[in-house]
Amino acid sequence: FPGSSRVCIGDALSKSWTVELSQTTNRFNLPGGDILSTPNLVYMLEKASSDLLEDRIPLDDGFASVGFIVNIAHMAPSPLGSKVNVTTAVESIDGRKINFAVLATDEQGTVLGKGHHVRAVIPAPKV
Repeated sequence: FPGSSRVCIGDALSKSWTVELSQTTNRFNLPGGDILSTPNLVYMLEKASSDLLEDRIPLDDGFASVGFIVNIAHMAPSPLGSKVNVTTAVESIDGRKINFAVLATDEQGTVLGKGHHVRAVIPAPKV
């Protein structure tokens, strides 16, 4: 794909989020369950990977990326108000498929989640 030379093995991006109520297992403000939900952890890891590609392959180049494989282990809880640090790094490139190693930690360095995510670069939909 055009622009593939702008994506290299080892490229990395880090982002941080603060856990909000809407991101917890308890979105209805009931007692208990005020920890980051797995779907929101996956969102953070996938968003960081997407952002890394968008920084290198702008949509105005006529391409976008879509996630199609997510293999994440959610290993520890993140309470409401805590900070989640996410790092994604390009592990390999196979044509239009970009494989990422993803990691989420808290401020103490505890691993909250880790795994792999694969995105494909496709022609951007025309609006």
